[in-house]
Amino acid sequence: MVATELDTSPDASLLTVDFANAFNEVSRAAIRAQLAQHLPSAIPYFDLRYGDPTLVSFGKESITCDEGGRQGGPWAPGLFSLALQPVLQRLQKKYASVATVRAFFDDVNIISHTRDVAISDLLQDISTSARQVGLTLRIGKSSLYAKNFPATELLSESARADIAALPVIDPGSALRIIPPSDGLTLLGTPIGSASFVSQACLDQVHTIARDLRHLNKIADHPQEYFLLLRSCFNTRPHYLARTVPPDLLEDAAKHHDHAVNRSLSVPIAGLVPPPSSRSQADWPVAFRRSRLPFAFGGLGIPSLQSISTPAHLTSLAVVWPSLLSDVCRESLSPRIKSLLASLAQTLQNISVQDTEFPVALSAQHLDARIQIFRSHFGDAVPTEPAAISSYVAQNTATCFEALCDKAATRSNSCQQQLTSLVSSVHSDLILRDIFPTTESRRSGLVAKTLSASCSEAVVWSRVVPTTPQFLIPPAEYLMLLAYYLHLPVPGRPLIGDRCAAPNHQLDSLGHHLMTCFHNRTPPHDALCDALHQLCRSAGLPARREPNNVLTHQAADCERRPDLAVENLTSNGRILLLDVTTADPAAPSHLREAKTHKVPAAAAQLLEHKKRQVYTGLFHTGMFQFQAVAMELPGRWSPSLSSLFKSICGKAKEFHGLPSSRFSLFVAHWRKRLSLAVAKSLAVQGVNMKQHLFQGSMTPADDLELSAH
Repeated sequence: MVATELDTSPDASLLTVDFANAFNEVSRAAIRAQLAQHLPSAIPYFDLRYGDPTLVSFGKESITCDEGGRQGGPWAPGLFSLALQPVLQRLQKKYASVATVRAFFDDVNIISHTRDVAISDLLQDISTSARQVGLTLRIGKSSLYAKNFPATELLSESARADIAALPVIDPGSALRIIPPSDGLTLLGTPIGSASFVSQACLDQVHTIARDLRHLNKIADHPQEYFLLLRSCFNTRPHYLARTVPPDLLEDAAKHHDHAVNRSLSVPIAGLVPPPSSRSQADWPVAFRRSRLPFAFGGLGIPSLQSISTPAHLTSLAVVWPSLLSDVCRESLSPRIKSLLASLAQTLQNISVQDTEFPVALSAQHLDARIQIFRSHFGDAVPTEPAAISSYVAQNTATCFEALCDKAATRSNSCQQQLTSLVSSVHSDLILRDIFPTTESRRSGLVAKTLSASCSEAVVWSRVVPTTPQFLIPPAEYLMLLAYYLHLPVPGRPLIGDRCAAPNHQLDSLGHHLMTCFHNRTPPHDALCDALHQLCRSAGLPARREPNNVLTHQAADCERRPDLAVENLTSNGRILLLDVTTADPAAPSHLREAKTHKVPAAAAQLLEHKKRQVYTGLFHTGMFQFQAVAMELPGRWSPSLSSLFKSICGKAKEFHGLPSSRFSLFVAHWRKRLSLAVAKSLAVQGVNMKQHLFQGSMTPADDLELSAH
């Protein structure tokens, strides 16, 4: 907002003011006076916390302090702002006709709209008012900047002398004057000329890239490595997307995304990051999939390129009511129009001229994008993709006003939803790019991609190892990464061509180790055990593999449900559960269920077959049957989701959980169920690989395997 006001007014200038040791020096008496006026009920607590001197630590040294907030206290910033507020109000009232006062805690900024403002008088008033609340001006760290003319024009010789005579903490220092070709960083955001802003953004991402290399120290612990990469390092420059126009952020975004891609590839053998000059649409599929959000089955490591347009447009909508000048608003119209046009381009149908391509799925994604777009930019937006771009171009103001109304109360949700437009397109493009050959369909690559394109399938990548159930050993984690990113499993060149089961050939990536039909029991049992534990946690009596519940058996085989759960059905009957895990890439599922075209098709097909098999095998007055399935690596069928919801509802009643605790319970068990299957797949792959290696490895092979 400050940058925009500087851009639009030819006479605008910015004065940034710094106070010495502000949080530790602010007057407690001034804080108490403001509390007495605005929040008198807090006075007893304030007196309890601040009635006596407090300690302030400087490394190993400590001193007592009679003023300021408690060091590290969460209340301290609010108390400081409360004391400073009267100072800001007096300044704004006195200079309302020529300047606007903006402040964030101790960062005070005055935007002057005319060259007639007396900077020396303004600083004198700031100094005098601030001293009344215990604050002292630090002139050496204060600055003056004008984007459209040299700021030196605002200071005469007498004005410079008056400023030098101010009572400041650093006498002899001069007010910093910034030339128009340069700029300054305000609250972490660069403001100034286009070249300065672009270079400052690059400098920030280069600093982050250097810090990223420290992650290599824990590359042997991939679970912790990827959590830190996602939550700490990748998100650090994302605030720039909200405050810097996308065109000025473009180079920095590419460099940051390249640095993160490079870190992604460190623990994963054979993964080579693309050059920083390539845009996200041209990256290898493995990197593009990892950058999708969890909702689309990604690793939740969004690229700075993908969020820059949605974040900046949402940010403009949030600050729009605070822009005081009509000239300022008018100057933003071209930028807003460009951002809206960029988002409108996401409303394209991604398809392939092939009867086997999942056209229905891509059409469903397009419909979802159109609904999101219309919900944010107005119901008047057409529903036909071809007409949306021209409508937005002709009705930019109307569309943006609708977004402003939405962002006024739900800014975070707006940014997430608009970012999902970009993510949805990337997801469809990935599907298109892995589709073209019959070889990919025969290997089930498309089917596996569809099965993994949901949040449940990547739970393993985002759980924090706070409990043993959520801890994934390094070998298993790398196995899951290889399976998810369609990369060769670690040590694949040494494994050979056949698995332990007779006549079973390995696929070229070694993923057969994890989904081998001959060893399908582990994921099935893991899901059954997790459901059993969930039922017990919900207070529901449940038995694993119950006997004597079927009236008779089929002639060709013996059947036994996996679980018998009491008190869950509304009609009082015992629920018999048969649990199945399905590999959507299996040739039979590709043929029968068309798993390369329809998500969860394999799970629903197996559930249908189970219901047919169990028909007539149990007493309908005593029992009720339900088949549930999960597709590897973790997509839930609708029946499994419904069962989970019912069990959690019983848990809420049994434990009397309030809404907040109930949400935590649901999230915990959703992770437990999905992670149980993923971990069993990884363990199976690791165990089978070790079995194949037994008696056939040399020390040199062992070293090569470690390298992989």
